[in-house]
Amino acid sequence: MKRAINMITASVFLAGTVYAADVDVTTNVTEDTTWTSDNVYHLSGFITVIGATLTIEPGTVIKAADGTGTDATALIISRSATINAVGFPSAPIIFTAEADPMDGSWGPEEGNAWGGLIILGNAPLNSDRNKNTFASTDTITDTVEGIPEFLTEDSRVFGGTNEEDNSGTLSYVSIRFGGSALAADAEINGLTLAGVGRGTTIDHIEVFANSDDSIEFFGGTVDLKYAVSAYGGDDGFDYDQGWEGRGQFWVYIGGPVANGAFVPDNGGEHDGETSFNEGRNIGGGTIYNATYVGNGESGSALRIRDNAYAVYKNSIFTGWPEGIQIEPDSGLRIPSNGETESLIDITNNIWDFDATDLFAGDATDTLGAGGTNLDDDEAFLADAANNNTVEDAMLTGISRTADGGFDPRPAAGSPALTNALADLPDGDTWFTEVDYQGAFDANNNWMAGWTYLSEAGYLPAAAAADGDVINVSTRANVEAGGSVIPGFTVIGTKTVIIRAVGPKLADLGVTNPMADPTMTLFKRDLSGPEPVDVAVATVDNWDENNGAVVAAAAQLSGLFPFTATDDFFGLELPTVDTTSSAAVLTLDEGIYTVNVSSVDGSAGEVLVDVTVVE
Repeated sequence: MKRAINMITASVFLAGTVYAADVDVTTNVTEDTTWTSDNVYHLSGFITVIGATLTIEPGTVIKAADGTGTDATALIISRSATINAVGFPSAPIIFTAEADPMDGSWGPEEGNAWGGLIILGNAPLNSDRNKNTFASTDTITDTVEGIPEFLTEDSRVFGGTNEEDNSGTLSYVSIRFGGSALAADAEINGLTLAGVGRGTTIDHIEVFANSDDSIEFFGGTVDLKYAVSAYGGDDGFDYDQGWEGRGQFWVYIGGPVANGAFVPDNGGEHDGETSFNEGRNIGGGTIYNATYVGNGESGSALRIRDNAYAVYKNSIFTGWPEGIQIEPDSGLRIPSNGETESLIDITNNIWDFDATDLFAGDATDTLGAGGTNLDDDEAFLADAANNNTVEDAMLTGISRTADGGFDPRPAAGSPALTNALADLPDGDTWFTEVDYQGAFDANNNWMAGWTYLSEAGYLPAAAAADGDVINVSTRANVEAGGSVIPGFTVIGTKTVIIRAVGPKLADLGVTNPMADPTMTLFKRDLSGPEPVDVAVATVDNWDENNGAVVAAAAQLSGLFPFTATDDFFGLELPTVDTTSSAAVLTLDEGIYTVNVSSVDGSAGEVLVDVTVVE
């Protein structure tokens, strides 16, 4: 059984490293640029990437100034640009507010402290915000609501005709405390995906405490896997203007209503279009393995309206005052109501509700209120052929406070582990085939380590004691002839894998990885009058310890391999790295340091990580 990584930092100290510098970003990015993890980037105003690629290295922190209206701060990726922001489990990329102390002390009430991340693409829309009528041959474009009109079209316009449009890659990215208002009723979403195409890769995304929607799709075809909406002030996952994409492993947790500014609404709010443009898709997503945990006070698990359809399968909904709203126009999308091309298809889900609260509104209302030949919502979802069950999902914990009690994995005996499952779409290889309902199996909490939920103590702090892995890591740009010396503390006796990674970092966007790192492990001897560092082992190249390293890595989930792989959490890592150093060692209690340098004394970036195996 593989085990997940939980990152800890309390016992880490650095000596001889290059400390982060502060870099102010106040103008648009118009040429290929890399933001590196040895800096903190401070954004002010609307920063747009135009005609260029912005690469963000794993572990990089981006802080954004506060402000509202024309003084708000947001990072915008234009239709002519791409973003490659690829973190990894022990080194996520973090977007947060300038004032965030970065110590896990901020709560959901601190949202609205900056804007958000906006990606504009060239994929199709079915309408614009003004609901204008378009001919079937027209290309529909739109502008982001609230973005000041004095900004150029690069910062505002989205939409086109390319379903395969590629805006880049986002992976292991945490977006925190955003959602500042641009205008009345026009706040910035945590992550806005406007006309983004399916050539874009997005996975392992967290949006925490955004005062508006966490993630919203405006048209487009982009897919999204492993996504977390936590403690937002409106909807969790919202789509509109004809989004037709796929989703899997989506998580929502709603927090309490805070200071009147955060009123969590729906887990999924799904809109189509109301202008009936000829030949346009009405809009709808296909989502498998969602876990939506409401706050018990507001909103519905799902709200489907404006002619949209929605497909939800193998999912879990719990903690909501209302289960589902299907408004009359979208009720037409239910089978037998006249539409056969695009249908609402909600099957094989657990509804953890009092049965009387499952459907919004009066129990006698029909989906077509005032129409004819429309099935009731109750009859549709209760049809035994759809395998929707109203029962206790038996999740391990759904606490909404930072007490370590949010653990949405199914407990032993949960029906999520044994219920009948809906098949994946025929021939569709994007979805991951799993044997459970909801976003988690019984063992692996994939949110651990890289999310703010993990950092701030919302997830179980004792997870490592249950067989997870503790990982500490640091990265540095080592100058010619220099070295990096990270340290760590061992309590008790631990078997660890220690790695000094160079060439493999190229797969993660690092432009100057150290070509041939070597490392020496020291233990601090405190028995004499002065501390003395005593060499324990020197390692050059991992293949000298091939069997032990491969065996240890096989137990872990989230520790990228030195060998080539085309699917590391959805990422392609083609480099075959033979010169990075690694060893598996059993260490007794004490204070250790790892001195890492290049064999030939050359400069380059290196990642040093220490992971407990047992």
